[in-house]
Amino acid sequence: MRRVLLLPVLALFVGLLLGLPAPASAQSPEFTTTIENEFPQFLRFRLTATDPGGVTDVSLRYRITGSGTLARAKPEAFEPVPAGSDARVEVRISTGTLGYVPVGSEFVYHWELVLEDGTVLEGESDTFVYLPPGEEWHSAENDFMRVYYHGDRESIALRYLEAAERTYARMGRLLQTELEIVPVKTVLFASEADLEDAQPNRSEVYDAATFLCGSQVANNIIFVIDRSCGTRDRS
Repeated sequence: MRRVLLLPVLALFVGLLLGLPAPASAQSPEFTTTIENEFPQFLRFRLTATDPGGVTDVSLRYRITGSGTLARAKPEAFEPVPAGSDARVEVRISTGTLGYVPVGSEFVYHWELVLEDGTVLEGESDTFVYLPPGEEWHSAENDFMRVYYHGDRESIALRYLEAAERTYARMGRLLQTELEIVPVKTVLFASEADLEDAQPNRSEVYDAATFLCGSQVANNIIFVIDRSCGTRDRS
């Protein structure tokens, strides 16, 4: 008898539960990043996070491909964001005099927000390739090298790829060694003047006395030009 009475009660209870509105799930905030390229001195990363909750701290975590080091950058000025408001912050990263980062570098970055209750929200990881603005940059690559170029220099970029791959194959067998970081990134500039703008700061006396045809500026980044070396054509 008790079992017979229990079944209608259970059915009624289940019906009531099914009729109740589902609890609202917390919606993850949307992270939107814009990047202002102030070559050659700075990059500005700007974040808008839609209603993440009360925010007490913000960090931009990033590393440069090939360096292996994860860095943390903070906004120059930050005030806690109350719950119900969007978080808007700006982080400036030095790429010039205050801390040289060569063009051709690939930033892998994400945002971290600390909420009032101590929870840490992490945005999705994204990438940004740092190149001089004002040109439409393209890339060509193989397993060994990636060449960044602009204008009508695709055929030159492809020749670099072919020559570099052949040379690496021969020298690798001869020396019985392999590069730890590939692809090597090569930035193909239109002129020596453009290349010099991307170089670390040097003295004017050095620049006036030196013809620069190319240089290695990081473990995996090379600068080159498509002009004959040793000429005074810097245009």
